Amino acid sequence: MKKLLFILLLFGISLNNYSQEIQIIDEVFESNEVCKKSFKIRIKNNDGRVQRVDIIVTRNKLETAGDNPTLIPIYQHSFRHRASIYDTPVINVSDFNYYDIKVVAYRKRISSGASWRKDLKLFRCNLDGFKKYLLEPRGETEESAISNQCKNSNPLVENINLLSPVQLKVERVYRMNIRGIGTYYWNVKSASSIANQFSPYATGSPEVFGPISITCNDNGGGPDPVDTSDYNLQLLDSDVFVYSSCVTCPSQLNILNPNFAGGTFPINKHLMTTEGNTVQTQFLIKNVGRTASKPTKINFYLSDNYNSLFGIKANNKTINLPSLKSGDEFIVNPIFTISDFGRQPGKYYLVIDVEPESNDSNNSNNFVSIPMEVKSGIGRGKNSFFLNESPLNSYIVRVYTFSGLLKSTHLVRNRIEEKKVISKLPKGLFIIKNDKETYKITN
Repeated sequence: MKKLLFILLLFGISLNNYSQEIQIIDEVFESNEVCKKSFKIRIKNNDGRVQRVDIIVTRNKLETAGDNPTLIPIYQHSFRHRASIYDTPVINVSDFNYYDIKVVAYRKRISSGASWRKDLKLFRCNLDGFKKYLLEPRGETEESAISNQCKNSNPLVENINLLSPVQLKVERVYRMNIRGIGTYYWNVKSASSIANQFSPYATGSPEVFGPISITCNDNGGGPDPVDTSDYNLQLLDSDVFVYSSCVTCPSQLNILNPNFAGGTFPINKHLMTTEGNTVQTQFLIKNVGRTASKPTKINFYLSDNYNSLFGIKANNKTINLPSLKSGDEFIVNPIFTISDFGRQPGKYYLVIDVEPESNDSNNSNNFVSIPMEVKSGIGRGKNSFFLNESPLNSYIVRVYTFSGLLKSTHLVRNRIEEKKVISKLPKGLFIIKNDKETYKITN
């Protein structure tokens, strides 16, 4: 009996010795912090008799798990020596999301008698918060987009995952800057609130503008007259999303200070610094009237008072809003720095003003105010936004949500201050990027 137990024990040790593993190490992320830009692969081998390890990494163009894959090698190598650890050099990945890693180990240096095999599926992006779209490219200019849309041409359709808080409308054309593809006008063929990890392309926070207004006339001549007698352009706090250096601020404006309608400056406010950090916005304008709207303009002001246009108008930020049919929506996502307004530190309201003409049936729902505090980016007092007593030794710490949206930027002097920043974050998953590394934390 003891002999049998001894044999079983040796057998178990032997199995453990030959256990293998594929690891992804030294990951480098893109600026959105949800998609990998490069990485290395580490192969752990516990079989001392292995003399050769082959690895191949392929870009997989699966649209769904059941399709026949189109495999395009991006890296392959044969290690021809004994080792317990094999590390690849840096492997750069592009905009495709789905990759296959295959490893085969041999006890001889010729390709026969495999000792073990391992496979790993690698997804370049963490797709939490992404939406899947089927998009048709309509051209690089608005004129070509209108022409192609009216001709109902049927070009190649791209299956793309996008990170955007606003859902794009089906059968509408938007101008989008999609990383790896460029700036094009796209017709949305279908939309899903759930991302497809097998889709080839994934991009975080694309620049979205639209949809553009397209009127096709089948009878020749100019476009048909448009009735604009009773429209209602609406901009609500619940349709405005703001991302700033404020760690605890929710992105949706109506949640920042519920039911706030002016008066004493609110406690919760977004942050902007004189050192040039950005405030990113995305908002949705709707025509809830009975007829199409007239083209108008959107302007932005940094004002001392709530919903007041008697402030500093942003330089070169005016947006031309096209005519919207009844029920149509339009997405805008401008980015601001303090240099757009040239104001000193203080408490202000960033006013978004849609300026319709007199035919708009309701002029009380055309603007919103975002509470904003402008602080000096460098200071020595305990209330300074950034700590910077030793500028030469300081470094930037950026905090991102797990879906890749920038929440805050901090200048810290050491790792202790970096940990203090992290300790003040609310509960949730966050990505931290400093001068040397990118890592994930859970509070």
